[in-house]
Amino acid sequence: IRDRTDTEPPKLEITEFVAVGQMIVINGETEPGAALWVDDNKIDVYCDGSFNEVVRLRREGLNEVLLLAQDNAGNETKMTRTAFVELY
Repeated sequence: IRDRTDTEPPKLEITEFVAVGQMIVINGETEPGAALWVDDNKIDVYCDGSFNEVVRLRREGLNEVLLLAQDNAGNETKMTRTAFVELY
């Protein structure tokens, strides 16, 4: 059951986005109860709306990371961040 009166998309804030080799450490916050996906992988959101995840990047060079938050009413917020991977 969706709340049709809620038309505001959930907030999506990234507080940390750090590349470490082929990994990205992502910390941030969204609306409590919202679902979150990073590159089509569902991420756990804590009851206060905070989240943290380590994501393995797909290839050397420039990578786009898509974040999507969806609240219980179906409203969505999308964000794309980029990270560069250089292998030695």
